[in-house]
Amino acid sequence: MVAPGCTDDGGDEGTEVGTDEAETDAETTDSETGSEDAGPTDTDSESTEGETTEGETTEGETTEGETTEGETTEEESTEEESSTDTGNAEGADYAQPGPYSVSVSSGSEQAVQGCTLEYELFEPSEDLAPDTAVFLAHGFMRSIDDMAPTAEHIASWGVRVYTVPLCTNSFTIDHALNGEAMAALGDSLSPSGAVYSGFSAGGLAAYLAASQANNAVAFVGLDPVDNGGMAAAISLDVPARAAIANPGQCNTNNNFTDVFANLPGAPMLRVVGAEHFDFETDACAPGDFSCGFCAPAGPDTRSVALGLSTAGVLLETGADPGGASWWSPGGSFFDELVQGGKIQLVQ
Repeated sequence: MVAPGCTDDGGDEGTEVGTDEAETDAETTDSETGSEDAGPTDTDSESTEGETTEGETTEGETTEGETTEGETTEEESTEEESSTDTGNAEGADYAQPGPYSVSVSSGSEQAVQGCTLEYELFEPSEDLAPDTAVFLAHGFMRSIDDMAPTAEHIASWGVRVYTVPLCTNSFTIDHALNGEAMAALGDSLSPSGAVYSGFSAGGLAAYLAASQANNAVAFVGLDPVDNGGMAAAISLDVPARAAIANPGQCNTNNNFTDVFANLPGAPMLRVVGAEHFDFETDACAPGDFSCGFCAPAGPDTRSVALGLSTAGVLLETGADPGGASWWSPGGSFFDELVQGGKIQLVQ
């Protein structure tokens, strides 16, 4: 029997001038300092030394102000860009709740013939990626309610997240139809762009959706599971990344590594010690057999899995390039997690 939740197979200074000799000196000084036509013209136009001083001081102040202002503007611009780049490179602790409040609404749409999807939308108080939404699918024999905590967490970092139910979700599951329906829903609700993401069998549906949706921007897999080599036979035209748990029966021994082997440059990271359901929750609810079958290892591994998932989505939507700090060697969080033995770079 196949375990529920699894699939089934970053200036010049003013110069005081009062005589022709001083004018000559001023001209010499201006020539040496690179100023053009500074002292002489204004001096000739003034009648007293006081007026000359005032006039030239004004000019000097203006020249200095202009030079300083130009230099300051350039420095401020450079500093601002540098600060922004540094902030992006540093990222944030995406395992923690984000800074934005989240509102939840629901909707229903017939995505394809015979498949009406009842979804939920998690909207942040500030949308950092207004042109791109996230479509997040649940696992085999799970529901959108099970993915709600993950969706709300990701949305709290500034992106819209739709939780998408699988069109077919039983032992007669039709993975191709699930992918087709997810793509259709994404194209309809966010035609300008979508990141397709999913857990377990939902990861397979998301991958298939990303391969055919007109609005696909990227794929982010949460311990996704292939079925019969279906995903492995398809090469994506959009960026892809995935975080996976330890190999086990619920993720068919990490069979999505075969999919990524055909995607050169697509990063895949393993959360060391994580079980399949660490990508859904930190603890199974009482009586939740589906979750208990491949129960999460606990809050620590769940935290890493959630942080990676969130960082990956933020990076691919363009909401926060700082997500790379969790995914790229040299990134502050990546290096810390590797050194702490919490993640491994699979590819």
